[in-house]
Amino acid sequence: MTTKRLRELKLVLQGFQREKKISDNIKSIHEFSDVLSVDLSKMVDEDLTHPSLCSSFANSQLNNISDFSSSRLEEAVDSFKQEKERRLRKLQDLGSTVIELWNTFDTPADERERFDPVTTLISVTVDDVTTQGSLALDIIK
Repeated sequence: MTTKRLRELKLVLQGFQREKKISDNIKSIHEFSDVLSVDLSKMVDEDLTHPSLCSSFANSQLNNISDFSSSRLEEAVDSFKQEKERRLRKLQDLGSTVIELWNTFDTPADERERFDPVTTLISVTVDDVTTQGSLALDIIK
């Protein structure tokens, strides 16, 4: 194999790695938006500037994402991750407080059941929270 061919293959590999990273970031954004109940179409209009986030995307679309948009995707993933962590901490704090109150007032189990979606999150990690809408703002409120 010649040095020239080796360089060509290295460039192809780098292109595939970039596409994979972009694809992984888009997948993460979709997963975060499901768990947090965030409307992606509004976010794309306001922040991310690339429509492939809202639709199913083909590999050819991944090539059209500029370096700027790619870095914005990474920023969005980081932002979503921080928001997910923040919301989970908030729900864990609220859930712990509610359990303390229940124990203080000897609240019956049947009255506690309707809060199971919140109290079951007390002992989980951020990565364990994958249920759609489980960290939606309306649940926290």
